[in-house]
Amino acid sequence: MTPEQNAKELTRKFFDIDFFENDKKHYCIEWLNAKKCALICVNEILIELEDDNDGYRMDRVEYWEEVKQEINKL
Repeated sequence: MTPEQNAKELTRKFFDIDFFENDKKHYCIEWLNAKKCALICVNEILIELEDDNDGYRMDRVEYWEEVKQEINKL
């Protein structure tokens, strides 16, 4: 899965689009909250990965940093 795909999937897990279908204001607020939740998850993953400096983990750190950037673009 690409970082962009992962960012979208993770953010959508925190967002129920059907619930806010007719309310644009709450839709926007909840979308921002979903992004914040997704970023919290990614930050927790990064904390765990950065505790170990082997090559495989550093590749994963780079991947999750890209996911974080993609979430911020949404």
